[in-house]
Amino acid sequence: MAYQLAVRNKIDNNCKISLRKPEGTSIARAIGFNKESVMMFFDLLEAEYAKHRYFSNRIFNVDESGLSVVQSKLTNVIGMKGKKQIGALTAAERGRLVTIIACMSAGGNFVPPMMFFPRTNWTDLLMKRAPPGAIGRCHPSGWVQSHLFTEWFSHFIDHTNPTSESPVLLVLDGLYSHTRNLDVIIKAKENHVTIICLPSHTTHKLQPLDRTFMGPLKTYYSEEVRQAFRTEKRGPHHNAAISNKKQVDQHQLGTSKQCLISEKSENKDETSSDEEDTGSLISSGSSNTLDLIGQEVPEDNDADCLFCGEIIKTSKSGKLWVQCMSKYV
Repeated sequence: MAYQLAVRNKIDNNCKISLRKPEGTSIARAIGFNKESVMMFFDLLEAEYAKHRYFSNRIFNVDESGLSVVQSKLTNVIGMKGKKQIGALTAAERGRLVTIIACMSAGGNFVPPMMFFPRTNWTDLLMKRAPPGAIGRCHPSGWVQSHLFTEWFSHFIDHTNPTSESPVLLVLDGLYSHTRNLDVIIKAKENHVTIICLPSHTTHKLQPLDRTFMGPLKTYYSEEVRQAFRTEKRGPHHNAAISNKKQVDQHQLGTSKQCLISEKSENKDETSSDEEDTGSLISSGSSNTLDLIGQEVPEDNDADCLFCGEIIKTSKSGKLWVQCMSKYV
């Protein structure tokens, strides 16, 4: 107790120190980020600047990051005191990562992103409402592979148009699919693109996109997902699934249900006249008499949801089974 009071007094009396929560750093990053490696990188970068005199809009930085289909960052909400747990709707219990390659220049020019989905078969539904010019590919792992990064590099050349009079400088990390990719090296030489690799285990300090872009991107993405649940009344079945299951459009699903309801009612009309005349004969367990049953057991039909208009299950016995959670968003 006395030690804690001494530490607290020390912090209060010294305006230059404060109580901070440390961020986990691996041993490889702690060892890799050293003066020799950093100075070697900047010497190489300075020599390349002096050689070509790049403008700010011709210096690009590329990085990849994974976005979960389930929002990971939830905003604070106002709740009643004494309540131990407050829930917020998410797309699913757990999500899979979609890898995104982002690239931008020092002047603020962006190259349309490329997205990699962890699945085998491609469907155009995955790119619905994607950023303009963005492209997408599929791979079972969902991570960047050498041939996929080569395809992105061709996409990068198409949007930057490097020439001998206006070359391009590209700064990237030392990922295996980046630096040990012969096809990318050949294309870079043929299209006037100079590639400089960051030192190993230093991207957390030297990678501009990693330090200033990817964090806000994930924060705003989670907020957009939350707003979609609130305003558009969208659920997990509206999101483009990244599994190999066949996707069914919600409008088609509703149409098929209506057709089944119509067929069901027509069959009832055809058999109602016979049932009124003869009824249903069943054998009684206590005697040999036959009881005439004039009514059938009520069956469950589909009805429209009171909140979002979707089809839900309604029981004639009076129980309403609400599948829609839009009212709780």
